[in-house]
Amino acid sequence: MLFSRKAEEFYVDPGVLRRLKDRDSKTQEQVWRLERSRLRAIALSVLKSGEDADALVSDLFVDFFYRHVNDIRSGQAIPAYLRIMAVRRARRQMGRARRQVPIEPDFPGEDPLPGGVDRIDRSIWTRWLTECLAGLGEKARRVLRMHYGHEMSYAFIAGELGGSKQAVGKMAKKSLQALRRCLQKHRAAALEE
Repeated sequence: MLFSRKAEEFYVDPGVLRRLKDRDSKTQEQVWRLERSRLRAIALSVLKSGEDADALVSDLFVDFFYRHVNDIRSGQAIPAYLRIMAVRRARRQMGRARRQVPIEPDFPGEDPLPGGVDRIDRSIWTRWLTECLAGLGEKARRVLRMHYGHEMSYAFIAGELGGSKQAVGKMAKKSLQALRRCLQKHRAAALEE
């Protein structure tokens, strides 16, 4: 049996879907309690990392509750929809992990400069990034967080924050360029010391 009797009764209730679409936090919590462990098990079976599985499931619920729930036509479809989301996201994440080139240099703690000119600690890079992010506007930070942190499309972000998807894309590109310039300034200043 895939569902407990309580879960079956919950999803049969026609008000569940309406409440989810209205972003009712109690209904969201009930769905989270009913589905979290199954979704985590699915993600864990693909990713083989509890930390990665937990992060995937958290992001999945955020995206489902605030975006994908509008695609659902029946409350009874919710469990299957969530499971399909979990499988697809876990597989996509594994594919990306296989294709990614590690950012870290060959020697931990060493700045990847030609010939290892100097060492810059990772905590310094993190502090610089925090400072550079603070220099961006609130909307730019939200766009970066939504697109790169939650993998939301420019079209969806435009719908949530206002504007066109082209404007959101330009803002993301300009924000990344600003971050890059800011980090390069910090790095250059640190190397001069």
